[in-house]
Amino acid sequence: MAYRLISRRKIQNVLLYLAAVGIALFAIQGTAKAWMLGFGLPLAPIILGIITAIGGGLIRDVLAGRDNLLMKRELYAIPVSLGCLVYAVLMSTISVQPNLVSLVYMGLIFGFRASAIRWQHKVPDWFRLPDVTDRD
Repeated sequence: MAYRLISRRKIQNVLLYLAAVGIALFAIQGTAKAWMLGFGLPLAPIILGIITAIGGGLIRDVLAGRDNLLMKRELYAIPVSLGCLVYAVLMSTISVQPNLVSLVYMGLIFGFRASAIRWQHKVPDWFRLPDVTDRD
């Protein structure tokens, strides 16, 4: 009964949007926390924000036995990476209220990921690494 309810396409889309909210929150929160602690500025906060955001979904998918979004052509890691990078650049160049900047970049990451879900944007073929079977 529960499997039939969750396997519906509309429910799957709602869960994808909720996951997009989660990665936006965790990406900026991880980056901001490392930034405020002064840990390995400027590169380490970006890396930690990306790992914080993507790691939870990766663990979820592995434990559930599903294909993870990171290995598909979904725009999943790119919005997180760009959001964390631009957040760190902005924090290093402009002295503004960090909470406001955090909210803005959470919204931008969510918007980028939500548009990828809504209009089914994918990573271009030229951006992917070739499969092992494609070498011959």
